[in-house]
Amino acid sequence: MTISAKIEVLYAKLKELNAETKFASLFQVDEVRDQVEKELKEQGEEGKYSQYLKHSNQQAKIIDIMLKHGLILKEQPTPKMPYVYVEFGAGRAGLSSYVALKLLELGNKENVFIAIDRDARKFKLDKDYKDHMLSYRERMDIADFDLRKFIGCKEVEIKSDHKIIAIAKHLCGGATDLALTSMKLQDPSHSLGVTIATCCHHCCDAKTYVNLPYLLEHFTSEEITVLPRFSSWAVSPQVSAPKQRLGFKTKRILDFGRCKYIEEVLKMDVTPYQYCDAFKESPESTLLVATVRQ
Repeated sequence: MTISAKIEVLYAKLKELNAETKFASLFQVDEVRDQVEKELKEQGEEGKYSQYLKHSNQQAKIIDIMLKHGLILKEQPTPKMPYVYVEFGAGRAGLSSYVALKLLELGNKENVFIAIDRDARKFKLDKDYKDHMLSYRERMDIADFDLRKFIGCKEVEIKSDHKIIAIAKHLCGGATDLALTSMKLQDPSHSLGVTIATCCHHCCDAKTYVNLPYLLEHFTSEEITVLPRFSSWAVSPQVSAPKQRLGFKTKRILDFGRCKYIEEVLKMDVTPYQYCDAFKESPESTLLVATVRQ
């Protein structure tokens, strides 16, 4: 059986098995693509939002979901425990900025922000909140960043009873897996949750992907090395619609493996969302949200 055929078979099986579960939204590729193709035919490229509106809408929707899951609070719990928001692959820290501004709007200033990115950035948005909350920016690769050691070095400034929330919007490929691995290395008593919008699955690889045992149940080692490449078809305008769908199905298979890792290894309850409009805002519309089990 070809890899393409295996992807189709596995996706169909997962869709059937999860039809009545919280993971059902992961397996709506055909339904979402039907709508996207319909809108594209009716409205053309002009129907898509501007870059600013795309990003602002996405950020706002992520904030609403975080509020729903208790990852943004109006006030700190008693006894007070500062929430440490760690934005992996932060770029300009756009998501941190939206989270911080929402917290300030709610009157909750006792939080900490850590932005991690390997590149220097112009027009950083840390300025929106750094005068109101404790904030740090580290310029390094996520693979080299030791969050536990970093917080340990800042123990005078960051209270020992802190809670960590990993956040990211469109964290590319293996960087999502590195972020999840970073959470695994934390003291479980300090971990609170994860909010990551995934993307660029074609950049995943066997060295960093967090749930190889799951993939090995369905693909050979040789197939796994090339599996992520199929996901690149999802957003390529040069391929046919069926190939684009196969690309999205590959993405959802990889994301489902991450969900299982979050539940089984991080011991968190995870809920995937199709959080934004796949046509007007972004085709990378999957968000993984997890919270520690009570």
